[in-house]
Amino acid sequence: MAERGLTLWDKLSLIPAAILAGFSLSYTIISAPFRSRAKTLDRELSIVLARALRNRLTVRQLQAYHGSSASAWERWVSTQPGDVEYETEELDDDAKLHWIGDNVQSTKIMLHVHGGGYVLPLTVEHLKLLSYFRDCVQRDTGVEMAVAVLEYTLAPHASYPTQFHQMSAALHHLLNDGVMPSNLIISGDSEGAHIALCAISHILHQHSTLDEPPSMVDAFGGLLLISPRTTNSLVARSFNGNTGRDIVTKETLARWVTAFRAHSSISSEEGLEDDKYYTEPLQAPDEWWDGLASQVVKKVFISAGEDECLRDDIVTFSETWKRCGVDVTRVVEERGVQASPILDIGSGRPPSDLMLAIVSWLTDAVKA
Repeated sequence: MAERGLTLWDKLSLIPAAILAGFSLSYTIISAPFRSRAKTLDRELSIVLARALRNRLTVRQLQAYHGSSASAWERWVSTQPGDVEYETEELDDDAKLHWIGDNVQSTKIMLHVHGGGYVLPLTVEHLKLLSYFRDCVQRDTGVEMAVAVLEYTLAPHASYPTQFHQMSAALHHLLNDGVMPSNLIISGDSEGAHIALCAISHILHQHSTLDEPPSMVDAFGGLLLISPRTTNSLVARSFNGNTGRDIVTKETLARWVTAFRAHSSISSEEGLEDDKYYTEPLQAPDEWWDGLASQVVKKVFISAGEDECLRDDIVTFSETWKRCGVDVTRVVEERGVQASPILDIGSGRPPSDLMLAIVSWLTDAVKA
């Protein structure tokens, strides 16, 4: 679907948003010694700025501000040294895979699905984080690992289940190309993790709108879920307590969920119920996950932030998977916010304890 440009009103309303962001930053600097929950002042500033912009700008304005996933990829590649290979592959359903590293010679593959409420694109910060993970894994294990980053179509330009289809296309492409599931680690942050969970459900229960799921000759090498969205609901207690602490407010998340569901089969509550648990993994009964630990994935890392709106839902979901026999490593980051590793690496901060925990888990997953 063609994207509409900004109207004059859209452009003019960017001005008060910028002013508000400036006031928010000034207030934060003055009051930080008395009220800051973030571990450092610069992290607090990053959180406040991200929250102010996301809360004030419409989806269309945010997409104009951030640009496209393809432009983020091009900007990042232009800054990289020449000793690492980069490639972009076109997939079915208008999806793309952006490769960091040699996708032929590497013995391990990480498939990452970026977050952003289904409305925000891939960012340079995502790519910095993934490159950091790749470098650490190769340093600590000596194993060559390539990273494939899925570029999918954003809402509201494409409605559900488009992104789900594109993720399925990526999995089919990799597995049909000879990648063994045990050599593939799937990762996602926020809504990207939600897309990954849709794909996991599809493997266990074929979705009515998709072709057959990929054949699983063995289980995936791992599943990394950073601040995963596990439901379309916004009723957990952590939404009320953290809406003024996280990088997104409850109101912003509500707008993004509406954009994701609009003009789709799940736009109504009846349609959402008919779709079962593909976009509602938190609501799935334990029996929905039968075969998960033995056939699909045995080793999972799930993170949440103490100050994250999604925190309670993430914790509840992880407990379900533990009951189902999955080896779940869960980390709730002290004073952390949604997908904080992306925020931290984008601001040039040293690796956080959460980032180091992810590296340790990835290292073990690659060695297995």
